[in-house]
Amino acid sequence: ILFAIILGLYAYVRNTAGAHGLSGDYNYNISHLPFNIFGNLAGYLSTSILGLWVIPYYNFFRQYLREQIGLALSILVFISAGLVFIRKKLQVLGNKKPILLLGLSVVSLLPYLGLGNLSERYALLASSFLAILMVHVLESGVLRLTVNKKKAYVVLGVIILIIGFWYQKDLGKSIQNWKNAGDTSRKIIYAVKDNYRFFPKESNLFFANIPLRFERSWVFPVGLPEALWFVYRDETLNVKQVKSIEEGLKVAENLPNSHVYSLEDNELKEVTFKDFEVKIVK
Repeated sequence: ILFAIILGLYAYVRNTAGAHGLSGDYNYNISHLPFNIFGNLAGYLSTSILGLWVIPYYNFFRQYLREQIGLALSILVFISAGLVFIRKKLQVLGNKKPILLLGLSVVSLLPYLGLGNLSERYALLASSFLAILMVHVLESGVLRLTVNKKKAYVVLGVIILIIGFWYQKDLGKSIQNWKNAGDTSRKIIYAVKDNYRFFPKESNLFFANIPLRFERSWVFPVGLPEALWFVYRDETLNVKQVKSIEEGLKVAENLPNSHVYSLEDNELKEVTFKDFEVKIVK
């Protein structure tokens, strides 16, 4: 009952705040639920263990299997049978730690497995259990293959260092992408802020060619109107992202106090109505 009350209050707060609702890939589809659960689980496990470089391949296979339901169903049955076999084998060996760690990873992913998309931030908690699981598997394997324990731990340390450098390279690329995304979003906000101390009431701002993301790092899929609200605190300011400069100019032509902006060569430019004249906003 307590949790039901909390969930009700949470739904009320989200609705009042105008937060993202349950729709599209951020909702559950009952008919797709089994495939989404196994698909997302495979994606989260593979990215947590191998790194983000597997995501393009994962997306390709997921899209392909959406059109090959029979093949997808066969793979699900095969994987399920394999997991049951591995579980029984581990029970015979008396090693319950892998089952526990893998179970904790799956439990921490439960809210997200039914969704129609994969987002690596959801795997943060699950990846910690998988990291412990990987070390346990490596440790068990090396100790079984090596009689001398000291030598075994030296080998284990070398393996972990190699894996660490591999992950670091992947992480470095991801950090650079997030830096680029942050620099771009900041440049957009400051370009407007530094050139326009205020806008008249009920002004209309249209933004074209704003990138959604750099690879897996988001820029402005949503949130640009909210960001500019924090700058101007004007409830009447109408901010919209459009697909092209032409679309922005066409809509803005019939509206008073309208400005059209476009991100070109990582610089925000204001597009005027006369002959598509472009003025760079530095």
